[in-house]
Amino acid sequence: MKKIHTLATSLLGLLFLQNVYAIDLDAGDYDYAPSGTNLAMLYYQHASRDSLYNGNNRVSDSVELKSDIGIARYVHYMDVAGLHIAPQILVPFGRLDAGKDIASLGSSSGLGDIILANTFFIYHDKDKKSTFGITPYLYLPTGKYSKYDDLNLGENRVKLTVQGAYTTQLIDRLNWDIAGDFTIYGKNDDFINGSLKQDLGFQVQTIAKYQINHYSNL
Repeated sequence: MKKIHTLATSLLGLLFLQNVYAIDLDAGDYDYAPSGTNLAMLYYQHASRDSLYNGNNRVSDSVELKSDIGIARYVHYMDVAGLHIAPQILVPFGRLDAGKDIASLGSSSGLGDIILANTFFIYHDKDKKSTFGITPYLYLPTGKYSKYDDLNLGENRVKLTVQGAYTTQLIDRLNWDIAGDFTIYGKNDDFINGSLKQDLGFQVQTIAKYQINHYSNL
């Protein structure tokens, strides 16, 4: 049990540092909106995990880790020096709960690391409904964090993700997006029994959206 607890503390800590606030591509993220447009959005994700792996080896199937994560996001579209941009702020919040064999990890709730971002629309073709944009995301170490807690919503480090994405309309009502990003990780000097360093991270994503009507899409 102690071995499982120790391994879970290490693996789950890394899991949440890397994935809770990952920049996932959502359909419409790079849609072009007129200057002066303001958007206020709220995202929510519930996830439940019941197995613990070390590499490809299953360590335990009697674990329980639930996460309820929300992100409040505000976006403003504007033109600066002939370039269309969309500055924005994202504020994560939520709760993590551990159970079964890892119940001793406890729970954590509160605010996560605030994210400052700005989309630069490098290319836009209104007729073809095609857009290419680049967005830097700067993560600030504002979230709840303690090296004495097994679960944390904050990372206690600065992080920079730069994402480039292209979106286009393939046929009427059907859009396709593709994006790639890389992440530069700052150093956490207060991580469990030492410090945390991570190599440069990469990610490629693609998504399709079918517009059923003005209010619904698949």
